Amino acid sequence: MGLVNYYLLLQRRDSFFFRKIPIQRKIQININDDIFIIPTKESKKRAIRFAEEIRRCNLKITFRINLRADSLGVEDENIIIKLKEAGLIDVFVGIEGGTNETLKNYNKKVVPSQNITMLKMLQKHDVLDPTCGFITFNPFTTIE
Repeated sequence: MGLVNYYLLLQRRDSFFFRKIPIQRKIQININDDIFIIPTKESKKRAIRFAEEIRRCNLKITFRINLRADSLGVEDENIIIKLKEAGLIDVFVGIEGGTNETLKNYNKKVVPSQNITMLKMLQKHDVLDPTCGFITFNPFTTIE
């Protein structure tokens, strides 16, 4: 296999830039940033710019991200579409619990319907096997 030029993604404040680096294998990036996308306009714009820059540089990469269930709503489907076009293959979603009571105990500020909406949106856009994070036991859990 010949030497392939890929780019190292760097970020400074509100801009992204890539530095060319030679590598000899396919790249998969795991973005372990709990706030890669949060429910703010600025964060959502940053995610779109990230996807657009990957496409602009014609990078052939795949990547995985972490999201909270309230990071994106139905009105933000375009962000998932752009990330998917840029190489998104998997998402870890912090669901944490399946009942209002459990989510309230964790101070998650979400309801189960938001969890379902997020998972349906990922499924609709063929994001492979989203992984869900659950907290199975909490201080209020009983055997009964």
